[in-house]
Amino acid sequence: MGHARTGKLIEPRGDNAALLAIKAALGNPYHFASWTPDYTCCDWYDVDYDDSIGRVVGLSVFQDGNIMGTIPDVIAGLVHLQSLMWHHLPGISGPIPPAIAKLSNLSSLTISWNAISGPVSSFLGVLTKLTFLDLSFNSLTGTIPTSLAAIPNLSIINLSHTRLTGSIPPRLLSKSADQIYLWLSHNNLSGTLPAEFAAANFSHLNLSRNRFTGNAPGLFGRGKELQYKETKISP
Repeated sequence: MGHARTGKLIEPRGDNAALLAIKAALGNPYHFASWTPDYTCCDWYDVDYDDSIGRVVGLSVFQDGNIMGTIPDVIAGLVHLQSLMWHHLPGISGPIPPAIAKLSNLSSLTISWNAISGPVSSFLGVLTKLTFLDLSFNSLTGTIPTSLAAIPNLSIINLSHTRLTGSIPPRLLSKSADQIYLWLSHNNLSGTLPAEFAAANFSHLNLSRNRFTGNAPGLFGRGKELQYKETKISP
């Protein structure tokens, strides 16, 4: 939610136009009724505006069954976004657009509880500031891209309740120092767990409802501060 203001303000550089383009691409749904050219986007619903830099740094669109279409490519115009959420929008479908890879300042990306399909795209690996990634409850297919393992501070990943296959990339989350959260439940993942997981400091770990085999060396026991776990790995 943007900060409350009164009166007409000077348009932030490019952000009004980018948001209005998103609204138009989605067919001008009522959800974005506050998005009008009469006032600047710092007053608009779903928008987080940072006064110190005069730019939009957050966009959270959620819980509306009347929003239809795909995530618009024009999202790339919000170049200062640090947080992006598309949550519980059952009418939002199609793949994760490559335009999101242009949002180089993103630290939090949530695209969950939608009808998103296609792969977990490898281009997400270019978002080097990402610390939080939630793509749960969609119809994603394919494998977990190895490019996610290269993101240096990514410590929270939720890919549960999708349709992913294949194995866990060997070095996924290996760069994270502490407080790691990983949810991969309710997929079709298989294979053994990465040996690197033994050195990871998991706080929450859910690997259930998959087809993992082998054992989980070093994940549990003395010295581990795991607060929640659900794994069920077949021998």
